[in-house]
Amino acid sequence: MTNVSEIRRYLVFARATGPPEAAHWAEAEISLLGHGSNNRLYELTTPEGAYVLKMYPAGREIRMRREYEALCALEPWGVAPQAMAGDPAGRHVDAPVLIYRKISGTPLSVEKLETEDVSKLPAVWQRIHRLDVPTCSMLSEQVGPASPYDCLAHIDGLLRALRSGRTSSDPRMVEGINQFAMLRRRLDGLPSLSMASQHRRMTLCHVDSRIGNMIRDEQGHLRLVDWEHAGFMEPACDLAGFFCHPETVRLPAALRENCLRVYAGLSEDPYVYEKAMLYLSVLAVQWMGRLLALIHDYDAQKTQPWAVRRSVEELWMDVEVYRRIEAAL
Repeated sequence: MTNVSEIRRYLVFARATGPPEAAHWAEAEISLLGHGSNNRLYELTTPEGAYVLKMYPAGREIRMRREYEALCALEPWGVAPQAMAGDPAGRHVDAPVLIYRKISGTPLSVEKLETEDVSKLPAVWQRIHRLDVPTCSMLSEQVGPASPYDCLAHIDGLLRALRSGRTSSDPRMVEGINQFAMLRRRLDGLPSLSMASQHRRMTLCHVDSRIGNMIRDEQGHLRLVDWEHAGFMEPACDLAGFFCHPETVRLPAALRENCLRVYAGLSEDPYVYEKAMLYLSVLAVQWMGRLLALIHDYDAQKTQPWAVRRSVEELWMDVEVYRRIEAAL
């Protein structure tokens, strides 16, 4: 794992190649800010201000370039951090590096999320989804579903993998796969599937709009971080992805309903509400399949050294949550 001395050597090198602010980075106080399953974040505290240095796993240069491009494109709209430097090589640390100005505010969590925060999401999503992206940009590449049928194809792939893998002796897994297959068949009967396929619309999306990637800044505005997956997909799926994530799936249905209705009132797509509700049903089944796949191949998971895997029992609890969510939709 990278240590602070290696990061400091990198910052000395960046002083000669980075923006004017880089002159302060080599003398910065460096501390580990956090990490995800793949990336690590370090805070650089300088007299001039605070910055975040994000390190990606080796070989993930495209993710760094995508995030850097997204931050630069979104800076005028105030929904993302200000990008300072992007380096695909990361000399001295042997990993792609992105540096952006740290947002002063409160990182959100399920416990810290307020109703007012959710009420601000429609306007934030609209700024993102309305951004005019040049066709030559990485951000114009399709990174997610163009219609719910793309999700159904992914679900079918999960089901085939579960059925063709090693036979489980766990009755709970056998039952889980059977229920997953039954829910997949039920999706074919959703009346809005045909409508959604006929009215496709793709825009720039964050793709991972979850609570853990949101910050309430000192002015009370919502800002999103972690743009490495950003690109084109159906915006209704971006909305549904937020409400169907394990962090937010337990939010009150009335709060979700109001948020989607407000977004629909701002949108140019007259079908966006119906499509978002359709994606909620589809994603609930998709999440269930992903969780079953994690449980089925639990010992085969490859994670970074610092990542802590969730326990099998915790994963089963989420499977049950998605069963109930699907039944309620």
